[in-house]
Amino acid sequence: TVELFRVAPIRASEILTGKHISFMALLAVVAGALLLMMSNEFTIAGVHLSLRVPILGDWVYLVLTLVLVVFASVGLGVLVAAFSKSESQAVQLSMLILLASVFFSGFFLRIQTIWEPIQAVSYALPVTYGIANLQVIMLRGGTPQPLLLVGLAGLGVVFKLVSFILLRRELQPD
Repeated sequence: TVELFRVAPIRASEILTGKHISFMALLAVVAGALLLMMSNEFTIAGVHLSLRVPILGDWVYLVLTLVLVVFASVGLGVLVAAFSKSESQAVQLSMLILLASVFFSGFFLRIQTIWEPIQAVSYALPVTYGIANLQVIMLRGGTPQPLLLVGLAGLGVVFKLVSFILLRRELQPD
């Protein structure tokens, strides 16, 4: 694909913007479907099909957190794609990030129990912020910490900027 982009009259910023908008739109549809299935009101022909997950907090914070998690996650995915030299390398890096996200995000273990250098890795993953905020919003009915929301937005911006620099360098003629 990079060879096609090199000869096309398109800039790196336009490529990244298109990828971000398309992936965010797709993930917004998926997140909306999941939220609909989680709510108590999801019925078809009088049959309850909802998962009946309690959402005790404000829906505005829930949606804001999900949008920021998706924004930062798409940024991380685009960064992996820009960094990778082949499709198999991108898949391998994605799997490593997935494993790190599962084990170091606070999903299984509390982050405070993890070795401090690994905690830094935890806070480089968007899912860490998302889990912390969604636990507060959905299960405790509280408001998320503003620092975590800013951290998510910051991660997304940093990932997008680094992706832009890598892609622009890749698209420059030899």
